[in-house]
Amino acid sequence: MPHVTNDALKLHYETEGAGPPVLFMHGYTSTIALWRDQIPVLSPHYRLICMDLRGHGESEGTDIDGYNLAALAGDALAVLDQEGVERAVIVGHSMGGMVAQELLARHGDRVGAAVFSSTTCKAPPREYFLPVVEWAVKLGDIPAGERAADPLTRSCKPVSEATARGCGEMHINMENFADSLKGSTTPCLVIRGSEESGTILSGSSTLLDVLHNAQEAVIEGAGHVPQITHPAAYKDVLARFLRQVH
Repeated sequence: MPHVTNDALKLHYETEGAGPPVLFMHGYTSTIALWRDQIPVLSPHYRLICMDLRGHGESEGTDIDGYNLAALAGDALAVLDQEGVERAVIVGHSMGGMVAQELLARHGDRVGAAVFSSTTCKAPPREYFLPVVEWAVKLGDIPAGERAADPLTRSCKPVSEATARGCGEMHINMENFADSLKGSTTPCLVIRGSEESGTILSGSSTLLDVLHNAQEAVIEGAGHVPQITHPAAYKDVLARFLRQVH
């Protein structure tokens, strides 16, 4: 399993397939396991690079202050650099979608196209997200069997308290990307489930308003993790977009 060191952290990622490069980034407390159902159907056509974000999965973590979108975007660039990839399609789910927005806003020359999956472009209300942080802190208290049975936590793995709280503050303090991404003409796909929360619905709608080359895909009946609950539908919308940009 390949690793890259960035910011003194050993970061884990996996590659599979050949063709145009596509970088996948998971969400808060998740791992590269989020993409397991997508890899077999996409790898015959694309070079898939799936990374564990810092502090998640098999990637090393840092203290609370080491979690910010600029740092996580730097990790993603380090993976692309090690793989010799100048430009890639960036697919980010939830928190990974926030990192994808940071990449598009600050390193747009490295982004050939972007997929924002179940994500928002603005900070969630503190009172809304603090309970999520406390849930993340205590994720390890949930028996593994219960986590595996729940689609929302099936790809998750307990994280350190520093990671849980650091990433939580990163969510709450994130910039409003509606300003920095306004007018972008990079091809983008905004994916959400029809049963997604109001915060994601609002952020997705704003992204569609400000991006000048964006399309929306709504997966009927899905909530926050359509990759797991509706893998065939998710694969279809993602594959269709990848064919359009390649």
